Amino acid sequence: MDWEFLYMKQDFQNAIAHLRFGFSFFLMPVYLWAIAQSPAIDWARAGLAFFILHLLIYPSSNGFNSYHDQDTGSIGGLKNPPKAPAVLVYITLVMDLVGVSLSVVFLSWQATALLLAYVLASRAYSHRGIRLKKHPILGYLVVFIFQGAGVYGFVVYAVQPNFVFQDFLPLLIASLMMGGSYPITQIYQHAQDKADGVQTLSLLLGVRGTFVFVGVMLVLLNGALLYLFAQQAKLAYFGAFLVCTAPIGLFFGRWVGKTWHHFENADFENTMRMNLLGSVGMNVFLWGIIIWEKLF
Repeated sequence: MDWEFLYMKQDFQNAIAHLRFGFSFFLMPVYLWAIAQSPAIDWARAGLAFFILHLLIYPSSNGFNSYHDQDTGSIGGLKNPPKAPAVLVYITLVMDLVGVSLSVVFLSWQATALLLAYVLASRAYSHRGIRLKKHPILGYLVVFIFQGAGVYGFVVYAVQPNFVFQDFLPLLIASLMMGGSYPITQIYQHAQDKADGVQTLSLLLGVRGTFVFVGVMLVLLNGALLYLFAQQAKLAYFGAFLVCTAPIGLFFGRWVGKTWHHFENADFENTMRMNLLGSVGMNVFLWGIIIWEKLF
């Protein structure tokens, strides 16, 4: 019985590791962007939306993906992942049910519909029976649409149930935030993905193609933000954005230079550094807007 308890305890610990709660930090910019762009905010609802996304739905999606991938090499947030146990699926199911139920009870029906769409899309992306991630374009579009614009819409309707969209540029910017960086998270997993029969967008493009694609997306993100802030007569915000994200551009340029002829530099460590720099820069920038506009 003691051995059974130890195995159960180890499985539970491994399951918690695969939820990768810390990885939610990398996904926070879309939430903050939605808060920054919302004209009116119910802060109790905003707090609940944050809890649902970052402590329930995002970790659940991570765990579900880990179980169906069963990767033995590095994955986002885990350099040496343990085996993903069967109990992980049940944990993710409970987390999804709790998250959607909280949205049904306390948030709007629009927010709940978008949250449920995100959950279903993330499951279809990973599930062995559907496996949208094995299709490079379709898999990428699922991330681009649901993790970007879909999450943005969820947050907006969570904090302001009667909101009416009149400008869809913020939605596009949310998708560019996620879709622009997503192929980089796949760049060190080409061998694993190929062995698993998965052709990601990064694998399709190759290492150099991935860098070019991400560079173009970053330029589009900068252009979209410049246009939006010019429309809103807030060009100073774009200057703040450039300052906060300058380390990302510098690191990205150096990384591309080191990797263009030496693909071994397209590794887990450099990818995580890029993700961390990007997330810190965007989160600081967006928190600055929120504090300046909403809390003063």
